[in-house]
Amino acid sequence: GPRVLTKISSGDIKAKEGDLVNLLCSAQGELPITFSWEKDQKPLESFMEKEKPHRSSLLVVTVKDRTSFGKYICHIEDRFQSTNHTILVQKQEDTGNDENNDGGDKYLVIGIIVLAILLVISFVIIAYFIYQIRRLKLSKANPENKSKDRNNSKDIYENPDKVKDDANYEQVENEESTYTALNRTGKDKNDDHFYAHLNEVHTDYVNQKETGI
Repeated sequence: GPRVLTKISSGDIKAKEGDLVNLLCSAQGELPITFSWEKDQKPLESFMEKEKPHRSSLLVVTVKDRTSFGKYICHIEDRFQSTNHTILVQKQEDTGNDENNDGGDKYLVIGIIVLAILLVISFVIIAYFIYQIRRLKLSKANPENKSKDRNNSKDIYENPDKVKDDANYEQVENEESTYTALNRTGKDKNDDHFYAHLNEVHTDYVNQKETGI
């Protein structure tokens, strides 16, 4: 009977919708050798190849939809016997698109992270400039106070004795003011009258002493 040449014939194939698949069935046997194809018990047209020392049949399948997947049976018949060769066309998973989608998702996540980092850096820079601007405005608003404070600090650092002298001077002034205030306490318009009366009494006393009265 006919013998299938498995090394030449097609094995199981994976395909996607829209692919064009070539199925080859080769055999040796007693001439004449004939080939026929079927799928789901429906006959299919094929191309016959006649080459010595073997014969082959080529079936071209356009994978239109899911009904195109399944078992394709090649019937081989020679002068005395017949045999079959089955080829399974399987659906190929779209791993390429999945990988591309996964890669796209990864790039999207990385892009979002980079964008978030850039936004944080931008906010920090803006906050820093706002702080510097406010600080500059405050320094311009109070230049005299800062200059005065610097001069006072410089005087204290360079002439510490001067600070003590100024303090002593103020203390002396306060004491003199207190002394003057004490001396002036109780003096009013009646002081002159009081002193005049004392002079009269003293004069009378002196006259009496001189006259002996």
